[in-house]
Amino acid sequence: MRGNMSAYTPQTSSPEEAQAILQNTSPTAPAARGKIKRCKGGKAMVSARIPPDLRVEFKAACVRMDRPMEECMAEAMAQWLQTAE
Repeated sequence: MRGNMSAYTPQTSSPEEAQAILQNTSPTAPAARGKIKRCKGGKAMVSARIPPDLRVEFKAACVRMDRPMEECMAEAMAQWLQTAE
């Protein structure tokens, strides 16, 4: 599935709509907080606390597949979003 990240289609119509959802200013917004910040290369930083064993297994799988963790995480998030709707 390498390179399949471009297959993800955002569920919001614009970055502004996504920002409104995160700030809970939309009447249909779920309870969420945060800001969407763009980093170099059009990417945003994500931070999460996960079980240490999960991180070790994930990193080991990425190394075995010779793929960056960033790419695999983006792919996993996109797949999850497709099934979450």
